[in-house]
Amino acid sequence: PKTPKPQEISIKIYSMKTVTAKSSVRQVVSDVKEPEFKRVLNGHTDQVLSAAFTSSMKQLVSGSLDNTVMVWNLKQNMYPWRFTGHTGPVYSIAVSLSGNRIVSGSEDETVRVWKNTEEG
Repeated sequence: PKTPKPQEISIKIYSMKTVTAKSSVRQVVSDVKEPEFKRVLNGHTDQVLSAAFTSSMKQLVSGSLDNTVMVWNLKQNMYPWRFTGHTGPVYSIAVSLSGNRIVSGSEDETVRVWKNTEEG
């Protein structure tokens, strides 16, 4: 039987901008967070199960059912980096405070530590 071509999965990023609302009845000022669409990231070939931003917010790290970890550089025109090695879905992602280490946990019963840079 012919195997279907994997579909590319998208990650949509929204940012929260602050909106100030004034009530004409009470003259109360309150801050309300509204999502604002930023961009779509394409690369995983199956569902994304976990994601974490670096503390600098310059990168997003994701784990997927496609057994990979991806590092997305959020600057325009920078390609994502794909880390392979797990033989099962990646269910958990953690990023060190400095952003130079990524830890991933997989269904394959392994935890991997990956070296990261701002460039990926």
